Amino acid sequence: MSFEYNPKEIKSEFTVLNNGEYECEIVGAMETVSKAGNDMIKLVLCLYGNDGEQVRVYDYIVNPNTIYKLKSICRCCNIEFDGVLDEQLLVGKRMRVLTKVDPERTVEGKTYSERNSIVKYVSGIETKSVVQDAKPADKVSTSAAPVPDDLPF
Repeated sequence: MSFEYNPKEIKSEFTVLNNGEYECEIVGAMETVSKAGNDMIKLVLCLYGNDGEQVRVYDYIVNPNTIYKLKSICRCCNIEFDGVLDEQLLVGKRMRVLTKVDPERTVEGKTYSERNSIVKYVSGIETKSVVQDAKPADKVSTSAAPVPDDLPF
């Protein structure tokens, strides 16, 4: 007996977010080589949906074709990019991204379900500093009070 099914009827177990702008975090970065033989950084991002969904998205920065993406990430995360970058510096960085939904597609006879992809790295995420949020302390007198002479120490 063989198990038969229609691949087009299978729903993906992965959540796909609508087109839009979302907060994300880079959770992985690996230097590798593209199929064409170019240096490449494979990024793994976690997108955070408005209803608490978390979606894993992959983005590929290929030298020289998509270096503009790396420059955008560095701009969003306040990382100085002078042409050399350790990709591990990107891990843990948070920013906002513009995403789109890529439809189901067939490549070399293999069918892939719809997925999210990164259109643009938009902006960094402002984190509030504890020092900035602190209320100013009441004025404290800086003049020293006289110390009594009869203290035992």
